[in-house]
Amino acid sequence: MFNIQIELIRSGQPRPYADSILEYKIIVSGDLPNDIDRIIEEFCTKSLTHCDKKYSDERMWCDSYYSFDSTLLDNCNKKYRFIVTSPYLD
Repeated sequence: MFNIQIELIRSGQPRPYADSILEYKIIVSGDLPNDIDRIIEEFCTKSLTHCDKKYSDERMWCDSYYSFDSTLLDNCNKKYRFIVTSPYLD
């Protein structure tokens, strides 16, 4: 069993005519399974926001995309950063 703490770091456009950005900090603690990275990435892309394209994937210029990275804090804690970018569409 593990616990998830989610914090929204920023949301919206940093300036007029800019892309919209959602940035989350996620901390997972407890008894972590081996595939915790996959579980958290799937949770983020299906539950936090519906975004299925990574930054490096082939995508249309108007599609939203995400980046996902993790940091191991210690044996029982892991920190993730999940950022979704939605291009400005005029």
